[in-house]
Amino acid sequence: MSKVIEGIVDTCSKEERLELINYVSSKVPCISVISDLDGFSLVGVHKNTIGLIGTHVAKSLVDSGVKHFLSVKEFINYHKGK
Repeated sequence: MSKVIEGIVDTCSKEERLELINYVSSKVPCISVISDLDGFSLVGVHKNTIGLIGTHVAKSLVDSGVKHFLSVKEFINYHKGK
């Protein structure tokens, strides 16, 4: 499964998660599963899905080589090639 995950993104607010969803969905059609709550959440990004993941899953994915982004801005800059 980790072969299809593009990255793990740290998010700190609902607004950040919406920014991430808007960015990814502007590139490819996608389905998102996020909470309406504010605060820190890890988000897994696949080319067609964005969703909350737990810390154990995130650690396992990062340990297997999936890129970990510390912010939505870092994720977007990476995909824009900056």
